[in-house]
Amino acid sequence: MSWIDGMSNSPPLQIDFGEPARAIELLSQACPVEVLNLNQKGMADYCWVDAENRLHQLERKRWDELCADINAVEYQLLRYLAVPSDLGLLIEEFVMPTSSGMRTYSKPRVDERGALKAFHSASYARPYSGIMAKLWSMHRFIEIWTVPNLDATAIAIAAFYHNSMRPSEEHLTFRRNLLGRPQFNANPYVRTLMGVIDPERRTLFGPKLSEQLIERFGTPWAVYSASRSELIKVDGIGVTRAQRLWRALGRKE
Repeated sequence: MSWIDGMSNSPPLQIDFGEPARAIELLSQACPVEVLNLNQKGMADYCWVDAENRLHQLERKRWDELCADINAVEYQLLRYLAVPSDLGLLIEEFVMPTSSGMRTYSKPRVDERGALKAFHSASYARPYSGIMAKLWSMHRFIEIWTVPNLDATAIAIAAFYHNSMRPSEEHLTFRRNLLGRPQFNANPYVRTLMGVIDPERRTLFGPKLSEQLIERFGTPWAVYSASRSELIKVDGIGVTRAQRLWRALGRKE
């Protein structure tokens, strides 16, 4: 990571004082940082405000912490969700299923031949499927990423931070039919539908209608794939709005 020109003009990346010194060192080379007691204030390990004045929170965990007590992690994240923000979870290192449960691997490194090496950390009798099911449930409300080590965590956070400092009109990913998130909602599927626009760049779904659609279809993809007859069964979706959605998606009527 290298020094970023003009970064002093951006709001600081706030880091909890309990985070590893290595992470603080790396991030201070790429972002303006401020070390605070965030966790005591009910905030995640990393926080910042983006170019659109939206708060982002990121919590850093290791697989060992999730395997030991994922319910405690869930409770901690629930506290952070009480603050209106986009919340994410970064999980470090590796976990593998075994015949008796799970095994975590810590401190991965690359040897002189370029092969990945990892040191065994701990074994857990809990089923791997249970952890995956819990994370699936969590991802309906927060973003989840996995990274191999602490250095990768710092690189990822710096990338997230700098990307969020660009105004929305500079972001081209999915720009053709998706706007920024106009209002906060804890469910990322609802937020996605709230950002869908028609070819005239008019928002198609408000918060309430987006929630109704996700409640009925489950995911944005299922909404996009639904037939017109299925869509108009939802209160608030008429033939005209269904046609606008199909045009936005490039589907043939």
